[in-house]
Amino acid sequence: PPGKAGCVKYEKKFQRLFSDDLNLPGAVALLWNLVKEPNKSFPTSKKMVTVLKMDRVLGLKVAEKVAEVEGFKARHQDLIERHQRLRDEGDWAASDKIRDEIEQMGYRAEDTERGTVVKKIQDTG
Repeated sequence: PPGKAGCVKYEKKFQRLFSDDLNLPGAVALLWNLVKEPNKSFPTSKKMVTVLKMDRVLGLKVAEKVAEVEGFKARHQDLIERHQRLRDEGDWAASDKIRDEIEQMGYRAEDTERGTVVKKIQDTG
């Protein structure tokens, strides 16, 4: 969840970019740089505050997408945990079956070093 304070350095630069003849490409690039910034520089909660502020200007609907994925995770946490447990146990076939089930619901389960990450599948139509 977002914290109370954001990443002031990024917020000021974002304002400067928008004041510079609506430098939209620069503003989007700055947003992406913030997202990629290591968490040791800025905690995720601070980054989220700033991303949401930038999103209010850019209209990318980040908050809606985050809420949608978080809602899915809350409703299906047991399924996600079972997928991760089966992977940890090396039962790849059963784990893949659950991954397919999650994908049928419109989400992708990606396995990372930190565990299973769930993302909404983007509609390309």
